[in-house]
Amino acid sequence: MGSNLPHLPHLPPPPHLPPPPPPPPPPSLPVPPSPRHPLAPTPDQHRHRGKMEIEQPDVQRATYMDGSQLLKLYAAGERDFRQIKLMGASLNRLKINGANLKGANLTGASLRGAVLKDVNLSGAILHNGDLTNAQLCGTNLQAAQLGAACLNGVHMNRVELDSASLKEAQLQDANLSSAELCGADLSNANLQNANLEGVNLEGANLKDACLAGSKILFCSLKNACLDGADLNNVRLMVAVLCGASFTGARLENIQFSFVNLQDARLEKAKTLDRKFGLVWQIINQKLPWRHLPGADLSDAYLEAADLSECNLDGADFTSAYLNGASLAGSSLEGATLKNAYLMDANLEGACLKNADAKGAKMVGAFLHRVNLCGASLAGAHLFGANLRNANLEGACLRGANLTRADLTRARLVDADLTGACLSGAILCGARLPMELMAL
Repeated sequence: MGSNLPHLPHLPPPPHLPPPPPPPPPPSLPVPPSPRHPLAPTPDQHRHRGKMEIEQPDVQRATYMDGSQLLKLYAAGERDFRQIKLMGASLNRLKINGANLKGANLTGASLRGAVLKDVNLSGAILHNGDLTNAQLCGTNLQAAQLGAACLNGVHMNRVELDSASLKEAQLQDANLSSAELCGADLSNANLQNANLEGVNLEGANLKDACLAGSKILFCSLKNACLDGADLNNVRLMVAVLCGASFTGARLENIQFSFVNLQDARLEKAKTLDRKFGLVWQIINQKLPWRHLPGADLSDAYLEAADLSECNLDGADFTSAYLNGASLAGSSLEGATLKNAYLMDANLEGACLKNADAKGAKMVGAFLHRVNLCGASLAGAHLFGANLRNANLEGACLRGANLTRADLTRARLVDADLTGACLSGAILCGARLPMELMAL
């Protein structure tokens, strides 16, 4: 039976097709970050590190934590706590050494009795903090903000407080010995009975501060502002007050010695210790001083002062600093110059009859024609002094050093030169004691 289907032409085989692509992988899920130390650097902070320099962690963290967290991390060896926030934290009796808390915010924190040794707190904020009796030896508080903080009884030996703000801070009985407070703001601060030995307060703002009863020893207050400050009963020793301002300040019952008052502004002080004021006037007002008999100028710093042609009979210059001063033609009969410094001073023609100058340092002094009749110069240092034509009759020069002194035509009759050193002294034409004449 024949087929009715049409004849189909021969078709070529179908072309080879590539295998179908594999199914796409399922989308990857984000890998959760591994736990990281709260203060560890982020990956970005590791970029651009040099081979020779390890970059410190970035300080943009501003991590919040409490006192217990800080202690836990510190115990684990962490020392970098820059810019952490510990506002109001209780850190009483905290003990840390060498930690870095630069820029940390400790506003209102309590650090009573804390011991922070060699800690970096530069730029830190400690407003209204309580650091009563804390020990901050060697701590860096440069540019720190300690406004209204309580620092009573604090020990700040060798602390750096340059440009720090201590406005209205309580520093009663504080120990600030050897602290750096250059340019610091201590306005309205309470520094009553504070120890300021060796402190640098150059350019500091102490306006309206209370310094009553404080010890300011070996201290620089150059160009400091003490307007309105209370300095009653202050003890000032070897202090520099050049250019300091005392407008409206109270300065009564001051104990002072070797205080440099050159260019200090005391003319508008509210109250002024009489002796302190006199020393300031002699140094700064350049008046022709004529009558100062019996004046108490002991321990006064009077370098290069002009006291020539002045009546200073009976005046007390004990341990006064008169190097380079002029006392030419002045009368100092019966005056006390024990242990005074008169190196290179000019006393030409001065009368020091019966004066007490035991142990006085007169090295290189100009004592031409000076009258020292009956004066006591026992143990005095007169090395290289010019005593030409001086009258030393009956003077006591026991143990005095007259090495290379010029005693040309000096009168030394009845003078006591027991144990005196005359090595290299010029005695041409001098009238010597009988015992020396016999030698």
